[in-house]
Amino acid sequence: MIKKNVSNASYDLSQKGIKDSISISAEHSIGLDELKKYLKSNIAENISDPEGGNSPRISIIGRPNAGKSTLINSLSSKDRVIVSPLAGTTIDAINVPVEFDGRKYELFDTAGIRKGYKTKTNIEYFSYVRAMHAASESDITILLIDADSGLVDQDLKILSMIEKFGKPIILALNKIDLLSRKKMKEFFDNKKMEKRFFEDLKLIKISALKGKGFKKLFKEIDDTLQKSVTKFTTSKLNRILKRVIEDRSPPSVSGKSLKFRYIHFAGINPTTLVIHASQDKKLPANYKKYIYNSFKKYLDLQSIQLKIIFRKSDNPYKGKNTLTERQIKKRKRLLSFVKKAKK
Repeated sequence: MIKKNVSNASYDLSQKGIKDSISISAEHSIGLDELKKYLKSNIAENISDPEGGNSPRISIIGRPNAGKSTLINSLSSKDRVIVSPLAGTTIDAINVPVEFDGRKYELFDTAGIRKGYKTKTNIEYFSYVRAMHAASESDITILLIDADSGLVDQDLKILSMIEKFGKPIILALNKIDLLSRKKMKEFFDNKKMEKRFFEDLKLIKISALKGKGFKKLFKEIDDTLQKSVTKFTTSKLNRILKRVIEDRSPPSVSGKSLKFRYIHFAGINPTTLVIHASQDKKLPANYKKYIYNSFKKYLDLQSIQLKIIFRKSDNPYKGKNTLTERQIKKRKRLLSFVKKAKK
C-alpha cells in the first residue's frame, strides 16, 4: 500500500512488522478515496448464488452445550463456528449456508438459552433476544435436546418461547451415541415426554458429532416445510368438519343446539382455519380441543402449528323466509279452519 502522512501510529505499526498502511481521517474525508481504491482492487467480488434467496432458513435452538455449533460444523464440513465443552461459547446468532443431498439451506446457530437469562447478565439477555429473532425469521426451527443430560423443564420453556412464532418445529435428540439402551428407555419414560408439546412434534435421533441421523432429519425438514405452506381447499375442510361432527355431536350451549355452518382456510405459519358457528365465546373448551386434535390428525399436521378461530355466524336464511301479506292472510284462514275442525 502507499503510505500517507506518517503518524505515530503508522510508525508503531511498522515497528511491529506491518509495513503498509493507509492513514485516513473519517471526519475530514482524508485518505478515503485511496482506501476505497484499495478495497476495490484487492477484495474479490461477492459471487452469490441467484437461488440462495430461496434456501430454507432453519434456526437451531436449545440449551447451552446441546450441540448446536457441532451440528453446524458437521453439516458444513468446516469449523465454521467455535465448539467448546464449556457452555455459553456462542453468544450471537450466526447464519451458515450448507448443502445437503444437493439442496441448499441456511442454518442459524444460536446461543444456548439457560435458566434465568433475564436476570444474569446483559450478554445472556442479548443472546436470548438474538436467538428469538432467528427463530422468528426462520422457516422452520429445530429444538435441539441434549439426550445425555436428559429432558428438563428448560427444554419445555424454550419450546413455549418458539411456539409463539407459529413456525414448524422439529425436535432433534442429540448425542444418542452416548446413550445406552437402558438410558434411552429412561429418557422416553420421562413423564415430561408426555407433555402436550411432545405429543404433536416429530422427534429425530441424531449425533451431531458422529454425523448420524442427518438424512432422516433433512427428509423430515423438507416434508414439514412443504406441508406448512399447503393451502387446504374449503371443500376438503368442510368434508372433514362434517366427519368430525358426525363422530361426536356438538354439545348444547345455553339450552340451544350448537351448529357449525362452514369452515375455510385463512393462512400459514401457523396454519389457520376459521370455523363459523352459532356460538364462538361459549364453546366448551373440551369440544374445541376435540376439533383441534381432529384437524391435526386428518390434515396430518405433525410438527406444524395449527390455529383455529371460531366466529359467530348468523343463520344465513334469517330474514329470507318472510311471508307476503297474501301468504299471511292465507295462513290465518288455514289456522281458523283447523280450529273449527277441532270443535
